[in-house]
Amino acid sequence: MVQQNLKKLIEEVLKKLQEQDLPDFEIPEVKVEHPEQDQHGDYATNVALALSDKAEMSPVELAKKIKKEIETSFVEKVEVAEPGFINFFLKDSYFQKQASKILTEGRNFGSKNTAERKEVMVEYGQPNTHKLPHVGHFRSYSLGESLARLLEFNGYDVVRANYQGDVGLHVAKCLWGYQQKGFEDLPAGRQGQEKLEDNIEQLQKAYQYGAQQYEDNEQAQQEIEELNNKIQRKDESIKDLWKKTRQWSIDYYDELQEKLGINYDHLFFESEVSEKAKQIVEDNLGEVFEKSEGAIIFPGSDYDLHDRVFITSDGNPTYEAKDLALAFLKKEDFNYDLSLISTASEQIEYFKVVYKALEQIEPELAEKFVHVPFGLISLKGGELSSRKGNIVSIDELLQQVRESLTSLVKEKKGEPQQEEISKLVTGACKYSLLKNTPIKDMTFDVEQSIDLEGDSGPYLQYTNVRALSILEKEAAPEKFDETLLKKDKEIKLLKTLSQFPEVVDKAAEGYKPNLICNYLFDLAQQFNTFYEDIPVLKAGEDTKKARLALVKATNQVLENGLYLLGINTPQQM
Repeated sequence: MVQQNLKKLIEEVLKKLQEQDLPDFEIPEVKVEHPEQDQHGDYATNVALALSDKAEMSPVELAKKIKKEIETSFVEKVEVAEPGFINFFLKDSYFQKQASKILTEGRNFGSKNTAERKEVMVEYGQPNTHKLPHVGHFRSYSLGESLARLLEFNGYDVVRANYQGDVGLHVAKCLWGYQQKGFEDLPAGRQGQEKLEDNIEQLQKAYQYGAQQYEDNEQAQQEIEELNNKIQRKDESIKDLWKKTRQWSIDYYDELQEKLGINYDHLFFESEVSEKAKQIVEDNLGEVFEKSEGAIIFPGSDYDLHDRVFITSDGNPTYEAKDLALAFLKKEDFNYDLSLISTASEQIEYFKVVYKALEQIEPELAEKFVHVPFGLISLKGGELSSRKGNIVSIDELLQQVRESLTSLVKEKKGEPQQEEISKLVTGACKYSLLKNTPIKDMTFDVEQSIDLEGDSGPYLQYTNVRALSILEKEAAPEKFDETLLKKDKEIKLLKTLSQFPEVVDKAAEGYKPNLICNYLFDLAQQFNTFYEDIPVLKAGEDTKKARLALVKATNQVLENGLYLLGINTPQQM
C-alpha cells in the first residue's frame, strides 16, 4: 500500500538526516493520513510537528529538510504547509493503474496474507434461550459477523462462537410460567402441535408472565427461585421440560441466523460451564477469591475495580464465574491467539473484573482476551411497538423494515421481487447497525435505514446494481488503455478505490466496521456522480473500454466492502 510505502520512506529519510546533522533520537511510528481537503494532497504527515523538539529546529524547517530528501517514482510533488505539515501529491499514473489491479485481484482486493496466520475466536450474538432475541442482539450479530469477516480478510483464521444462557433465573421464570399457563392461548385445534413459531411465541409469553409474577408475587418469587436451583442441579423433575424447551430455542436461532447470513463454528452454553465455574472459584479460594456473607467474591476493590460475587450464598456460580470458566473451556477446545467478545457497553466494568480475576489465575490466558463493547439501541419515535411485550424482537424489526421498504420500492421502482426485498431488508438493518462507531449508543430510524438516496444499505446495493446494469450491456475488457482515465471525476473515483485496502486494515485493527460503511457511502456517491456526468457506453471505443473497466472496478470494491459488512448484493433490481 502506498501509505505504508510513504511511512517507510519518511522513516528512512529521518535516519539519513540523523547521520548528517540531526540529533540522535528514537524515531516513532510515522503517521501518514488522507487530508480532509483535496488541496492538501493525497497524503499528509505531521511527523515534523511531532519531532521538532527532538530535532532541535522548527517544524517547518524540519519539514523542508524531509521534503528535500524525498525521492520516489509515484509522487508528483511534495509541499510543506504551515505549521509544519508535509503534503504528498501522487501522480495520476499511480491511480490509473488501480483499475487493472482491482480487476486482477477481484474478490481478494483489499485483503492481506500475513506471514504467520493467527487464530482468532470471535464470540458474538449471545442470545439467551427461552426468550426472544431483541434489537440489541441484532447489533451484536451484525458487529460480530462483520468483525469476523474483516479479520479473515486481513489474514486471520477465524472461529465464530456463540455463548448462550440456557440456565439461570430467566429460564426458571420461563419454565415456571410455562407450567402455570401451558399452551392455553393457542388457536383452537393447534394445541400440542410442534410448530416452531408457536412454541417460541408461547415461551416468550411464559417468560413474560413468570417475570411479572416474580416481581409482584412473593409466593411466585419463592417458587421460581426453587425452580432455578433445580435447573442448576439438573434435577430430574425439570430436566425433560428444560431440554425440550431449550431445543425449541436452539432450532429457532438456527433459522434466524441462517436468515441473517451467520453460521457459527461452535456453540457454547452456560449449562456446560456451571460445574467448572464453581470448581475454579473454590480451587482459588483464599488466593484470588474470598468469602463474604456466605458468598464467594472477587475483591475487585483491591485493583481499583469493584467487588463482585462469583458464588452465591446458596452455592450457585454467577455469570462472572461462568465467564471465567468459559475462558478455560475455549482454551481446551481451540488453540487461539486472540479471543474477541462483543457485548453491550453496560458490561464494560463487569468484564474488567472477570479479566482481572482471570489474570490472577492464568495471566497468559487473560492477555488473549479483548472485550469489544457496543452501545445501546433505541428506536426513533416509538414506531416499533412490540406485539410480544416490552422488547422489540429481531423478527419484528425485520418485518417493520420489510413493510416500509416494500411500499417505498413499489412506489419508486415498481413491484419488487421477494428475494430482492429480503436482501434489501437485511442490508438496511445491518448497515444502520454498523455505520455508527460501535461504542456509541444509537437510534434506529426505519425511514432513514431504507432511504434509497441517502446513507443506507439499500442506497449502496442499488448503486452496485447500477454498475452491474452497465456491465450487462457490455462486459469490461481484459485489456484497456488506463491513461484514458484522466478526467477529474475519473481520477477522483480511482483515488477513492485505491484507499480500500487502507480502510480495511484500519477497520480490522480498530474493530470498527463503521469505517467500511463511511468509505462505501463516499464511494457510492462518487460513482453516481461519475455515472450521471460521464458517458460510458456512448464514448469512443478505446475510452469506453477504459470506463467499463472503471465501472467493473467500482462494482468489485462495492461487493468486497458489502461482504465485509455481511450484506448480500442483489444482481438485478
